[in-house]
Amino acid sequence: MVRQAIFSILGNIKGTRVLDIFAGSGSLGIEALSRGAIWADFVDINQEACTAIKQNVNYTRFRGKTEVHQISAEEYLTSCLPNQYNIVLADPPYEFNIDHILVKLLRVLKDDSVVVYLHHRDALPPSKISGLDYKETRKYGLTGVTFLTKVEN
Repeated sequence: MVRQAIFSILGNIKGTRVLDIFAGSGSLGIEALSRGAIWADFVDINQEACTAIKQNVNYTRFRGKTEVHQISAEEYLTSCLPNQYNIVLADPPYEFNIDHILVKLLRVLKDDSVVVYLHHRDALPPSKISGLDYKETRKYGLTGVTFLTKVEN
């Protein structure tokens, strides 16, 4: 239900480049590919999660449109090229404070990019970060989904 709601809100994502951080099974990035994204990078520090992502990517036949990175989100964002993603899907553990990751995301986002941040429904919205505009938070069961967009400082 949450995944369907996210992509309904995002609308047409054909031709986009997607970053799925704290990727877990990779379901959000794979859903983006199935809806027309041209590329997805998956980032998760957990080896079992990365193995599952690779299996899911192979099963869905998106292998030529993806790369799986077994590294922390922070390390990945520090090392990757700037201005390359239209959509970032972030589904960290509920207790994780995402603020420092959002700051690092700014350098990898293209203009007018969207960040979709999943969290516990009762979590406070992320801190105000220059360059990111809070759009809205929707709640689905125990999950909150916050949408942010990149804006000029």
